[in-house]
Amino acid sequence: MNPSGPSFTEAAGTLRDGLREQRQIYGRLEECTRRQGEILLGGRTDEILELARAKESSLDTIDAVERRIAPIKARWREERDSLPVGLREEVQAELDALHGVLESLIALESEQQSRVDSVRSETQDKLKRIEGGRRVHQAYGASPARPQSPRYLDRTE
Repeated sequence: MNPSGPSFTEAAGTLRDGLREQRQIYGRLEECTRRQGEILLGGRTDEILELARAKESSLDTIDAVERRIAPIKARWREERDSLPVGLREEVQAELDALHGVLESLIALESEQQSRVDSVRSETQDKLKRIEGGRRVHQAYGASPARPQSPRYLDRTE
């Protein structure tokens, strides 16, 4: 048996637990991201700062966990075959679950950003139309004319 086996077995348990903790925190980040979209689209900007603090705190916790398990993760590929099958499968399941949560979070962040960009674009378009109307009013002292019916009608059959 590998002389580093028993110590890596303990380390693998720490890795599994750390990955589980990270997955749970990323899950909370995912929920924050969902709330972020609702808040931004709902115009409740006063809640954004609170949400940003919560996300920052979660990221700080994830970083702390990562520092704790990084050395074990670095050894994972070399040492995993020396682990008992059950523990190896548990760690791999946590890795896979963590990757799934990260993919979901990235997709959600991208979706939220697209929605915010869309709302921003619509708002800019509305502002441009309002500004255009103001310019017409300032230039002519009246509201923009309504489109008239077509001048030339084709009456041939």
